[in-house]
Amino acid sequence: METLLGYLYPPFLALQQVPDKTIQVTVQNSGRVWYQNPIWIAIGILAVVMVLLLIVIAVRGSSSGGTTIVKD
Repeated sequence: METLLGYLYPPFLALQQVPDKTIQVTVQNSGRVWYQNPIWIAIGILAVVMVLLLIVIAVRGSSSGGTTIVKD
């Protein structure tokens, strides 16, 4: 009987102990604003490239002097 109590006692002892540690969560602001985020910088660069591409296509399309065919 003594061996059975020897096996059961440590788990009960562990359950009775209350940890004295406290958990503290601290959130710090990195100080970075949204336009300094690399993802937004990449989106901005892609947008500028797309706008420039559209301008180049529009200018080349209007000044290329393409042939207009009119059928009677």
